[in-house]
Formats: sequence, C-alpha cells, structure tokens
Amino acid sequence: METSPLDVTVDLKGVDPFLDDSDAEQAEDAYMDRRGAERAPMDYPVTFTSEERLEDRSKVEGRLLDLSKTGCQIYSLEPPAPGSHITLILSLPDGEPPMCLVGTIVRRVRGHEFGAEFLPLSSEGRRRLQAIILKHITWSVSSWRRPAFRIA
Repeated sequence: METSPLDVTVDLKGVDPFLDDSDAEQAEDAYMDRRGAERAPMDYPVTFTSEERLEDRSKVEGRLLDLSKTGCQIYSLEPPAPGSHITLILSLPDGEPPMCLVGTIVRRVRGHEFGAEFLPLSSEGRRRLQAIILKHITWSVSSWRRPAFRIA
C-alpha cells in the first residue's frame, strides 16, 4: 500500500530531547494548523451563552483573538468546557449588527483561552466572515503571498 505525503505523522517529541510534553504540543500545533483555514488575528468583543446549562443562560464576555471561516479563538475569564455548545455573538467591525452563531462547539480550552468551531454558515455569513478575515490577514514572511480561499 502506497503512503501519500499527507498520511505522514510528525512526532516532534523525538526531534528535540529537551522538549517536554507541553513544549512538544505547542511545537506540533505550530507545525500543523489543524483548522484547515487561515487564521486572522483580531481583537474585538464577544459574548456567549451556554446551550447546555438551561439554569444559567447568562451572557459571558470575552475577546476575539483570531478568526477563520471555520472557527475562532477567544479569551474569557470564564471559558466553557471542551465539547460544550455555545451561542456566540460576534461584534465585527463591518457596520453590520452582531453575528449570532448558534451551536458553536468548544473544541479546546487552555487556561483562559478556548478554540471554537462554527457550524456550517449560510452563504451570506461565510461572505461576511471572509470579508473581515481578508481585511485582517497578514502577509506570510515565509511565502510572501496571502493565503488563498474561495468565496462560495
């Protein structure tokens, strides 16, 4: 059976004997972005509510740290639990009303930061996010070109 380059797993723990588990995890995250969509750095307010704890529907505040067309990274003093579903309200700098994303899934929590994955967006929602991302995306030093994505 032939192995494609995409099937290769890179174990960075064996590369540097001085890496501990947390350093190796950070190195692996830097080596390969599992999200599959370009992240754009942001700094905008967000609010979210839990969809699972019906007794506590209070809004929690946070800051949007980065955004992609498939998810985002958020800083909050009260991050939700991994695997939980939240309703996320993004206040974006485009002059439009805040974007309400129901069913957003919390994928990872590290300290006060968490990564969230959006459910599939409407075509208008995708266009809106992609326009914001394009305005905030930075040039890549290594490739000297902007990452590409298709507006569908």
